[in-house]
Amino acid sequence: MKKLMTMNIIKRFFSGWRTDSKLQFQELDFDLAEELLIANFVKLNSNNKIRAIMRYGELGESDFYPLVRYSIIHDPDVSVKLAALKRIHFLRILKILLV
Repeated sequence: MKKLMTMNIIKRFFSGWRTDSKLQFQELDFDLAEELLIANFVKLNSNNKIRAIMRYGELGESDFYPLVRYSIIHDPDVSVKLAALKRIHFLRILKILLV
C-alpha cells in the first residue's frame, strides 16, 4: 500500500514535466506556407532539426525566420534551441532590412 501511494505521488509530481508536442500556431501568426514548413520540421528527429537550422540559418534567407523563431520558442530539445539562437541574428537582420 505504501509503495502504491509513493508511486502516485511521484506520478503527480512528474506529470507536469511532459512536453506537449502539438503545434501552437496561434501565438506566432504564421501564414500557410510557414505552417507547412514548421509542420514538416516538427516531424524530424533532433539531429536533423539541428542540421536544418544550421542550413537555413546560414543561407541567410528571411523566409526561414519564422521556423528558427518557432524552434527557439517551442522546441523541447535544448540543442535545437541553441542552434537556432546562434543563427537567428542573421535572419533577423535580413527581416528588418527587407521590411
